[in-house]
Amino acid sequence: MKIQHSVLVAAAAVGGGMDPDTYRRMLHANQLICGLSARFKVGLSNNDTLRVQARSIMARSIALDYWAKFGPLRKAEAGDPADHDFNAIMQAEFDAARSGQGTVA
Repeated sequence: MKIQHSVLVAAAAVGGGMDPDTYRRMLHANQLICGLSARFKVGLSNNDTLRVQARSIMARSIALDYWAKFGPLRKAEAGDPADHDFNAIMQAEFDAARSGQGTVA
């Protein structure tokens, strides 16, 4: 089943503070990042693999915008060491992308 978000559905789901286009962008970025998180948490990605994948995602403005807005929330909600490791790698790649380094050793 394919889920399509119309402008009206997005606007209704968002409530106040976020326009429908921004909501759709944040939802898409969340899906990308949740996929990375799930693969990392079950062991399909290790730290090095995740770092490469995070670097690739953080090259996209959609991911940078998402992490700037929701990275602190993800950090606050981290429940186990894998979540903390995931967030640390994502944050490092976010910081590198924002500073223009584009890579973290």
